[in-house]
Amino acid sequence: MYILSQIGESSSESLPDRIRAARLNEVGNLIAMQRRSRDRTLETLRRFQQENEAGLELVIRARIAIVALYLNDTSFASAMCQIEDRPNPILRTEFISQLFAWHADPLELARIVGSSNDVGLQSAVCLGLEGMTHDASVTAKAAWSPILTKWWETAPDCVTQSSAERALLLFRQDATIKDSMRQMDGSRDWYFNSVDMKLARIPPRHAGKVIPIQSTTGPQTEF
Repeated sequence: MYILSQIGESSSESLPDRIRAARLNEVGNLIAMQRRSRDRTLETLRRFQQENEAGLELVIRARIAIVALYLNDTSFASAMCQIEDRPNPILRTEFISQLFAWHADPLELARIVGSSNDVGLQSAVCLGLEGMTHDASVTAKAAWSPILTKWWETAPDCVTQSSAERALLLFRQDATIKDSMRQMDGSRDWYFNSVDMKLARIPPRHAGKVIPIQSTTGPQTEF
């Protein structure tokens, strides 16, 4: 189907159907083809999601968000990955699960997500990177290293900070605790004490709160 697109012929499948059917080794080509008509592709995906909101499968929703993310539109993924006031935690879990198993070049992702200030998206991508560790090129790892290091050292929330640390270790990059990370101030919810134990501040509104985990066909863990 991607060869047909390249020479100017149209596939009989709709774009959502192609996204649903694409295998891991086809994701990069699928996204490359959509870059030729980026704005039209994003509008098609946005309209499809709006028209099918009630019954849209989590898998296809997550894959649409991943395709849009690689097309430099973070809005689909950000909506799925939010942490605060999220209506359904399973959306975030499904996005991470799909990014782990269904992605294109992590180097492209570094260029897009690296400049984002969305901590929900940052941490979700960090967790999804685990599925890319074996395929990532030396160049991709070099591009991700300063991004992950910055999030590990300065992220305001514990989720992003811990997720960045995990990704650094998986990429076999250094995660050294600096003196600045031992200072507890109002800019972040964590710090390391004198014996390198990380302590986290729990906001009063979350203390003792139990969040139910809904059943899903994907991972049974909430991130």
